[in-house]
Amino acid sequence: MLSFFVADFFIIVAALFISMFFFKKLPDRFHSTIAIRLRIGFYQGVFGTLMMMFSIQLAPAAILDLRLVPVISAAYFGGMRSSVIAAGTIAVVRLFSFGGPSASAASAALLLIGIGLLTGWVADRIHHYWKMWSINLVIITLSTLGSFGVVLQSSNLPLSNLWWLIAFQAAGGLFVSGCVYFLKNTYDEHFLNRKLYTLIHSFQQTDTVQDIYEKALRELTDLFECERASIVMVDNNRYTLAGVLTNGEYVNNSERIELGDIWGLVHAIDGRSTLYPDWTIDRPAGKLDHNAYSRGVRSSIHVPIKHKSHVIGLMNLGSFRRNFFSAHKIKFVEDLMPSIGMALALNEAEARFASIVESSNDGIIITDGDLNIVAWNQGATEVFGYIESEIIGVSVRNLMPAYLREHYVSIIHELSSLKGAAAAGRKTREGLGLHKDGTLFPIELSFTSWAASGQIYFSSIIRNITDRKRAQEEILRLKQDLADTIHYQHGITLKYKKMDGTFIYTLADGQMLQEIGFSPETVVGRPISDVIPPALSGDLYEKYEKAWNGEGVECEIGYRHKTFLLTLNPIFKEGSVSEVVVSMSDMSARKQAEDKLIEANQRLERLSNRDGLTGLANRRSFDHQLERALREGSDSGVPVSLVLLDIDSFKIYNDTYGHQKGDACLKQVARILGETAEHQGFFAARYGGEEFACVMLGADAAAAQQFAELVRAEVARKEMPNERATIPFVTVSIGVASWHREGDGFPPDMVEIADQALYEAKKTGRNRVSRGKTC
Repeated sequence: MLSFFVADFFIIVAALFISMFFFKKLPDRFHSTIAIRLRIGFYQGVFGTLMMMFSIQLAPAAILDLRLVPVISAAYFGGMRSSVIAAGTIAVVRLFSFGGPSASAASAALLLIGIGLLTGWVADRIHHYWKMWSINLVIITLSTLGSFGVVLQSSNLPLSNLWWLIAFQAAGGLFVSGCVYFLKNTYDEHFLNRKLYTLIHSFQQTDTVQDIYEKALRELTDLFECERASIVMVDNNRYTLAGVLTNGEYVNNSERIELGDIWGLVHAIDGRSTLYPDWTIDRPAGKLDHNAYSRGVRSSIHVPIKHKSHVIGLMNLGSFRRNFFSAHKIKFVEDLMPSIGMALALNEAEARFASIVESSNDGIIITDGDLNIVAWNQGATEVFGYIESEIIGVSVRNLMPAYLREHYVSIIHELSSLKGAAAAGRKTREGLGLHKDGTLFPIELSFTSWAASGQIYFSSIIRNITDRKRAQEEILRLKQDLADTIHYQHGITLKYKKMDGTFIYTLADGQMLQEIGFSPETVVGRPISDVIPPALSGDLYEKYEKAWNGEGVECEIGYRHKTFLLTLNPIFKEGSVSEVVVSMSDMSARKQAEDKLIEANQRLERLSNRDGLTGLANRRSFDHQLERALREGSDSGVPVSLVLLDIDSFKIYNDTYGHQKGDACLKQVARILGETAEHQGFFAARYGGEEFACVMLGADAAAAQQFAELVRAEVARKEMPNERATIPFVTVSIGVASWHREGDGFPPDMVEIADQALYEAKKTGRNRVSRGKTC
């Protein structure tokens, strides 16, 4: 008996290994084709037939074996079609074997067909693995007990033999279910690893984040054989439906959505996955969920995409079949998400870095550990004169004066060794750069270093500060001129007392006395009313009175096209003022020097607040102006509007015509915006890259819209060619935001509103003005 048991179990193991050979991927009863279901049924029927060859004869009309276990296995892998084919194959062999056709053989064959139908029906409706196997094992055990009980009674054999049957069937069923479960998990792990490899390899071949969206959706729909998938990106409480794949057709949406449009998104923000196994019983109620339901989705899972514990997106998978998705499949998708999250984060970081590098007016240079240049932007070309093809691979030492090279290299290595607080504030230095034409010029350099794959890299942001240095030198010279003027200036010393209510001069001396038409004799002993011109007497008398009362006074007065500094110092004797000393100095030259210093400071301030390329105000000045406008609008109640302008397809323009033409394009658009804004009293600025802004204090939404249309039309009228763009000439898209205080309301985030409006203008075709909500 034991040998027969061993033989049956050997056939089971052989059947599983042969299945692995014939099916490279474990069949799924919910997705398999009819051809695969037929093959499954036939294979399992053959294995069941082989088991009958090693059966135990309990009675003349009853044989004991594990032929029904392959029927359950067929039901699990292929559903009812497979289980009926397997049962039918075994039934035919049973009918014509073991003594040929008989009533008992026919009964056994019918029983097999019935069990095939019943186990297949259970498998088609129950998705849970162990529940399906448990129910079907109970079915075959009860069916076999009933049929064998009848046979044993009719043969006058003891029913105690049924315990052997129960133990035999239970052992065989549990063994097969355990082996299939092990194989299933092994296959899942294998396909997960293979899918991870495929995803990572395909991501390395992508150029844009949209390629990653599409590849990820196609790989996942192929893996799960589902009909619909979508991806939502999350960025600072802003949600974008990035892409949708339906039945193999991919649509690049880039559509801004709200948090409640996809219910799975609400849970994803908290880092939780969501399962909706059967939408006919319980389905999400978001706007986009309703749209998916109308397109046929009946089961879905929603898994957050994370990077460094932050949720950056949501992966949605949907099937047109009910009860398609399960908790096991959620776990499978969750294991894939870290790779997708890393690829998306890396691609976004690279895109942002490239955008910053290409749009920066400053030079950005990256070198390897040997100080050979590996990256070089257009700003560096503007600073040093070399184009990228000339300088890549060349030592950065060639950008340093020969006599300072070793000194600068030692500074680089010194700064790269600093860590934490020791590095703060010490990685920005001033020095000299060497231009391609051999000239030296002052530079400001911000420096950092990092390691990647065991390789040290150095990066620096370099700014030509020639204009700033000139302005600083001029300020230093003017300060020295001012100091010299004060040191060498000449003046007048006077004393006065109060006698009988009148201020009388008691002393008059100094180089300058005669220059203003006086002498000591014409001043001493006379009241101030006889000396001071009538135009000054009233104001000066008040100051003289204040000094006589014991208070020091200092003031400026103008007389005969000169500016004088007047200082009145009271002299005390026995607790009261006995006389007042007046020092009077000509500060006309000093005043001129101060005026020039103020002008130089203003010029330096303009340099620091202006964009070097376009001449418009820079981002720092824009932020200050917008804050001031919102504050004034809040205080006075006047409307405030903001315009954000972006040059359409500017990267295509740069790639087509080169960076010099790109700079010329930026200047032309800046000139149009600046002149239009200046004519209407508004504040124009370069916001960054190819984006510009205009702060409009006193302009309501209608006026701002009209202004934006005027700028847009003027740029389009110039018809600057951009042949490779959708619109073959340079255009701009503009977003408008307006605010008018009502009650005690706080100013809104104007930049955010204008940016959303700009995004809408881009999305709806470019070369247009879009107005955000008026607050």
